Amino acid sequence: MPPGGPPPPPFVHGQPVYLQIPARDIPTSARFYAEVLGWSVDPPDSGFEAPGLIGQWITDRAPVPDAGPVMWMHVADVVHTLEAARRAGAVLRDGPTPDGPRVLGSFSDPAGNLVGVAAHDDRAPAESEKTAESEAPPPASSRISVMLIVPDADAAVAWYRRALGADVLWDLGGVAGLEVGGAPFFLHEANPDNPAEDSPDRVGQTSVRIEVFVAGPDALIARAVAAGATPGSPVTEHELPWGTHRQGGFQDPFGHRWSVGDASPLHGHTG
Repeated sequence: MPPGGPPPPPFVHGQPVYLQIPARDIPTSARFYAEVLGWSVDPPDSGFEAPGLIGQWITDRAPVPDAGPVMWMHVADVVHTLEAARRAGAVLRDGPTPDGPRVLGSFSDPAGNLVGVAAHDDRAPAESEKTAESEAPPPASSRISVMLIVPDADAAVAWYRRALGADVLWDLGGVAGLEVGGAPFFLHEANPDNPAEDSPDRVGQTSVRIEVFVAGPDALIARAVAAGATPGSPVTEHELPWGTHRQGGFQDPFGHRWSVGDASPLHGHTG
């Protein structure tokens, strides 16, 4: 009988029920899969239990980094799983990448096996549900943010930290989440295979402007310029229905335009 006992019935013809995973060091692989995917392990035993599947780690077969079948597993959140895998010792390979109703990602586990992870929608809504959803207002918890395409993600993360004081929420290597003053934004390294998504400095134009609201716009603009940004509009006073709004701007080294002003538009009204 395989380690861990038989998988739970019912069985379906063609259903995978047992999995052997090559490992260089069984305790290391066991800890990795327990930490990243929550599999039940019992070191020093080589067996594991995963949802709907049992198996064992083996050392008499070479890991498979770039050939043969790829093991894909459903996860609740691909971004968080990739970050957990990186912290646990994986080498990130791809993603997070939208794929229809799925989000995909992949990594090499500590032994070198290529592993895929996918987050799936539980169900596709019926056409009537789609219409109702499209007409309904967004939930109160909805948030809008921006994804900035940059030529070098590591360099961009370092620059935004230095120039804007950004905090790094997560960094998957090539894709990162940052935050300035509680407002999140995201970076994605340009993909040469997707010319539709390239950084403004390479295509020579941008139609998007990122707005930042701070107590002192002069100081933040000066900090960005000192770090290598190109000065934009100087800080100017604009008379608006709710009062005076001070705003200036800069262009970052990757071609993105930023406007920096006081926070009055966030709570302004016309009376």
